[in-house]
Amino acid sequence: MHTYTLTHGPGLIGLVPHLIGYLPQDSLVLVTAQSTALGSGALGASLRMDFDHERAARLDEAALETMLRPLDLADGADTVFPVLFSAPVAVHHTGLDALTADTAAARALLDGLSFVCDGLAARGFDVVQPLWAGEEMCGRVGEHGGTPLARARETPAVVGMIAEGSRAAESFEDCVRAPEARPAHAAEIERLRAGTDDEEAARALLRTARTLTERAQRRAEAHERPEPFALPEPAAVLALDRFLPRLPDRDWVQMLLSGDHPGFSAAALAEAEEDGFLAHARRAGALPGAAQELVGFCPRPPRLWALAEAVDWLRGCLPYIGAEARPGLCALLAWFEWSRVRMRFAEHYALAALETDGDHRLAQLVLRAVRAGLPPVWAQRE
Repeated sequence: MHTYTLTHGPGLIGLVPHLIGYLPQDSLVLVTAQSTALGSGALGASLRMDFDHERAARLDEAALETMLRPLDLADGADTVFPVLFSAPVAVHHTGLDALTADTAAARALLDGLSFVCDGLAARGFDVVQPLWAGEEMCGRVGEHGGTPLARARETPAVVGMIAEGSRAAESFEDCVRAPEARPAHAAEIERLRAGTDDEEAARALLRTARTLTERAQRRAEAHERPEPFALPEPAAVLALDRFLPRLPDRDWVQMLLSGDHPGFSAAALAEAEEDGFLAHARRAGALPGAAQELVGFCPRPPRLWALAEAVDWLRGCLPYIGAEARPGLCALLAWFEWSRVRMRFAEHYALAALETDGDHRLAQLVLRAVRAGLPPVWAQRE
């Protein structure tokens, strides 16, 4: 991974979709940074929130506190770059089409933005002049005119990230859309369904966990960006089908795939025998205190790259999972996304689980946490 120099303005705006995974709409993105020298710094975590004119107009102190609470986990961050993605604000600054200008909406958005900036300053952040983007233009809030958004996508930092494999979806919906099923692969999974027992399914899940661990290690060391996942091993998909609907089994699957649980550490997985792994996994998942070590519950910061690899792999299983296990798979995705403080993604998958199983406890738990602005335990501050 390379280091790029970035300036305040189009370069930062063009980078935002690569920081959060997609091009936001009607959103306020707060990009944090830590000062490293006079006039320079290193970018840190990014926080995106829905921010249309109705939400901006009803923003109050309580809502602002909930909105900004995740920034408490941005260790070392002392600076925030607000970037508002909004068509009304774009028209307001450029006068692109006076006939379509919504002055009231633009004013509500800008007033809400000012309220957020004041709240950031009160928390001790240095707030840089906000930026805006919309209608294929971008610029600085309060300055008339703008720059074509295309130029923001051509800066060295953005071009370099794309060359290294970064891909930003055109929208959140595109980002979370499940991949299409490969008919031949789906047929192979169905063919093996009757002949794959719990033992073989658990062995396949162990092989998958080892692969996830290796990929996460490569990503963490930044030596290489792993190639996209191949199709999931059929027996591993069948393992999700079998184990996710069963509560005790779901727990150890969650521990195994998180890449973070002491009972399923990289060393433990390397030493584990495939034969008899199911019994071993069930024992490890049932040990006293094992549930308290679950990612999200544990105060220890998780291995975020491991969670990212697990999410990517689980998403690849979505087209092939059985109907009974699908709510459990979506809830597991929601839990992992919440555990790495990706709240909108967590909410999406929790709602997807509840669409087909309105009583799914794990999905309900994640949804309540997201809507209360409650981060995982490791990200909470006294």
